[in-house]
Amino acid sequence: MAPSNILNGLAKQASLFFFSYSITNTRFEYLNPAFTEFFGVALKSATLRKILSLIYDEDRRYIINKIKDCINGDDVINIECRIVRGSVKWVSVSFYLVKQGKNLSVTGYAENINAVKNYSVLMNDHNTKKNSILNILAHELAGPISTIENLTSLMKQEVDELDNSNLNEYIRMIRKISSSSTRLIRTFINEEFLESAGIELKKTRVDLVEKINTGTKEYFVTQHDTSINLKVNASKKIIYVEIDEDKFMQVMHNLISNSLKFTPDGGEISIFIDEDEDAVRLSVADNGVGIPERFHQNLFNKFSGAGRSGLRGEKSTGLGMYLIKTIVDWHQGSITFNSAENAGTTFIITLPK
Repeated sequence: MAPSNILNGLAKQASLFFFSYSITNTRFEYLNPAFTEFFGVALKSATLRKILSLIYDEDRRYIINKIKDCINGDDVINIECRIVRGSVKWVSVSFYLVKQGKNLSVTGYAENINAVKNYSVLMNDHNTKKNSILNILAHELAGPISTIENLTSLMKQEVDELDNSNLNEYIRMIRKISSSSTRLIRTFINEEFLESAGIELKKTRVDLVEKINTGTKEYFVTQHDTSINLKVNASKKIIYVEIDEDKFMQVMHNLISNSLKFTPDGGEISIFIDEDEDAVRLSVADNGVGIPERFHQNLFNKFSGAGRSGLRGEKSTGLGMYLIKTIVDWHQGSITFNSAENAGTTFIITLPK
């Protein structure tokens, strides 16, 4: 049996949706049975317009642009979109440019990833909620414990005059336990971030406005307890961008956590999302104590020395900003900031479309 017949036989039995569209002849040349069943269209009646009409409205322009990228020679592999046939289902699509003589075709395959996508969304939402809670706990616990540690230093000065060995021992124990507890909390948070940063980047197209609103939900719940007002606004209801959701939300949590550390009670943290034709921009601004100018030049360097204790005694490893910039760089994006002492800080992330 010829190799072409073997491949054709495999395509007929496969659960993947194989297709080939001739750009030269402006028609579909091949659709396997799985494709015709899933999309509800036979080869003879299949047109590009008809297939595109089944794509979710918000995804259609995205897919058309990816087809153009393929025609221009770019690799287009495992991009995701939604198909509407009664219900909405997620598919992953790969396009390949094939030249045979004078005939130019876009050939590829699609896969029903609805179950996997739904599970992934559920896990990402759970992970985002977990990270929000961890950062809130770090802020709410590490601050008071650090205050206890600082107060014991003042107590020791008073107790030294009493020459009471028992009281000195009790104070020593309190300081040791407080210091150990603070380090444990910060180490746990940092290890969570480092573990996420060490996993291979996996970008998908997401609605950044929806993800930021979901990711900050826990902060809104605890606003009254933290005494800091958090606001999220966007120039549009829906703004799409390709990101590794888990890693990028870690960046957001770290920026929010940083603002919480250096914004006094009654302060405000504002998140704003915007886009233009080429990029998506996201800013995190606070009206806190700001960053001293001596730290500006090396802020994103590894172990830059810019790490400072927060207003409530929260410790810093000096790695947070370095990891934030690393993850933004992985997304081919950029991060800048504006800050002055006692005038607040604004971080701006720009991501390409």
